[in-house]
Amino acid sequence: MLSRISQVGTTSRFQVAECDSDSELVDLWLHDKSPNTVDAYRRDVIEFRWFLEDKPLSRVVLNDLMLYSDALTQQGRAPATVNRKLSAVKSLLSYGVMIGYLPGNAGAAFKLPKLSDRLAERILSESQVLRLIDAAKEGRDRMLLRFLYESGCRVSELVGLTWRNLQRRDDAGQVRIVGKGNKTRVVLLTPQLWADLMALRGKAPLSDPVFRSHHSGQKLSRSDVNDLVSRVAKKAGIQGNVSPHWLRHAHASHSLERGAPIHLVQATLGHSNLQTTGRYLHARPTDSSARYLPR
Repeated sequence: MLSRISQVGTTSRFQVAECDSDSELVDLWLHDKSPNTVDAYRRDVIEFRWFLEDKPLSRVVLNDLMLYSDALTQQGRAPATVNRKLSAVKSLLSYGVMIGYLPGNAGAAFKLPKLSDRLAERILSESQVLRLIDAAKEGRDRMLLRFLYESGCRVSELVGLTWRNLQRRDDAGQVRIVGKGNKTRVVLLTPQLWADLMALRGKAPLSDPVFRSHHSGQKLSRSDVNDLVSRVAKKAGIQGNVSPHWLRHAHASHSLERGAPIHLVQATLGHSNLQTTGRYLHARPTDSSARYLPR
């Protein structure tokens, strides 16, 4: 299950040392990816291989991808889910060709379905965020929502935090967040949030999770946080399938609206591409040429 690069003239090409099955190819492809990505991609590939009915990846053709896309849509899967699953399959096939295991890339000619940008629908207003936080129980629940909003972190990043990730910084503090691809970023916290977090910690050791389950005492799972946010949103009377990621969207949108430099927002959120951060400027513009038309 190892691959090596051999130099041929000035061209580098991958050769397979030990990759004798589709399963081993999947393991190679997932190597070095983050645990969350591994879980999601493995499920996606298992589903695709089940759809193929034991047809080996070396025999996959463009029509297989088209039929799979149609099947996912007919099952009522959300467009974003369909897009993600097909992206995972395309990535796997490309990798298989790159290391020399697959004879050709059936996914190269397959175009992912275009998604309508519904980001604006998932951005809470400032008053809605305050209402959401106020609706949560005091203590861990309210602190968790405040932390999601003020740090802009992902739910997968939040559940992995221990007190060791937090360090004092002048009159406040900072948090070291490990994001996608194990990339680390440091986010400054406000003095008030820092003080409240320290009060929440009490005498907990550095190795303890910042946000613990009231039942097990262990770290919360992503589903625990999703359920909490959904439950509090309904209590606050906020429409839609509100998830923790909506608070990340709100952080980006509200900070940009209040004049934060886009590069700072990019660094805080851990976006690898400035274009990703720029989507928030288009989702909630602060001005429009329509305002300048005669009335």
